[in-house]
Amino acid sequence: MRRPVNTGAAILVLLLTVCLMLAPFPAVQDGSCRHQDTVLASTDPDSRSPGTVPNSDNASDDATEKQAVEPAATEGDTALGRPWPDIQFVGIYTDPNCTQPATSLTPQVTYYVKVDIEMKRGNQLSHLREVRVTIFYDPAGINPPPPLTGNAQTCGILLCNIDRPPLWTIDAGSPTSWQILPAECKQPDLSRKWGTWIFAFKPGKVARESLPPANWDICARAITKLGMWDELCIRDKMMDWYGEIGFSTALLDWGEVQPGLKFEDTPPNPQSLTAIYIANGAYSVDIRSNDWIGQTAMAYLDETTGNPGDGITIRKEYTQLDQGAQTTEAGVTRNNAFRLSLSQSDFPPETYSGTIHYRITRR
Repeated sequence: MRRPVNTGAAILVLLLTVCLMLAPFPAVQDGSCRHQDTVLASTDPDSRSPGTVPNSDNASDDATEKQAVEPAATEGDTALGRPWPDIQFVGIYTDPNCTQPATSLTPQVTYYVKVDIEMKRGNQLSHLREVRVTIFYDPAGINPPPPLTGNAQTCGILLCNIDRPPLWTIDAGSPTSWQILPAECKQPDLSRKWGTWIFAFKPGKVARESLPPANWDICARAITKLGMWDELCIRDKMMDWYGEIGFSTALLDWGEVQPGLKFEDTPPNPQSLTAIYIANGAYSVDIRSNDWIGQTAMAYLDETTGNPGDGITIRKEYTQLDQGAQTTEAGVTRNNAFRLSLSQSDFPPETYSGTIHYRITRR
């Protein structure tokens, strides 16, 4: 903004539609059960809300069930007998060496799922066709079976197609911000009878926040080339709240203006901005600004006067602008119109600039 106020004069910034910000930075607020069978198959860093429910992997009090069915086919049997996988352990960690168990999950943070598998009857791991890990939302906390397809809000399926080298893929719907990180995933030596798989991944931005009794479960399944399979699950992980804001521009510029400018003066009012909210749970959007600085003078933000009409006056303390529920990957779009008002005082003819701060928090 050019030609504003001298020291002691005042500015008023009016936001006619909720949700906007000058700079486009994101804001991040910021069991064990077994089943075995056969098939053929930004602003502010303090806006992040940490999980509050710790959980131990492979807890001894989780329900366990086991079932086995022999297939009719015999092709592929080895001299040691039909190859059968046995998943011995599943855990999720915050570090690639799998020494720090994750007590909860946060969208867009990297985690590592460790899966230990042994082939029964002395067969090699090379008899496996695939190992998959399904991370999914359990809305009632009743430990359901894993879904068969991915969804950006409720399910990510990580897949290792056994080969040399392996093929790592993910199914989490489309569009999605879930990621599998092949460079950090690991497949063991397939000539051995026992080995560890590591799946590195990031939950998507809209992986649903879990509020009790809801939680997230993680199930690993190993399938042989004959269709023999084993499954082991860990339960009751929490998904933390996540939110971010994106913007269509980094700058609002009223150009050269005169003292006495009113909200109704067109042009230069209004200046437009488009904001996009993305959140995995209920959110609140707040805004504030400060005094604007020139080369030799200050333009003071007036929080007491003006006639906002159907808008709000931006103040030095955060004021709520908007709120909503979980969004899709595309987010919620808000079109914002900013109007500027100046006092009648003479302004030194220079450029004044300030920042409009915008944050998204858990509601």
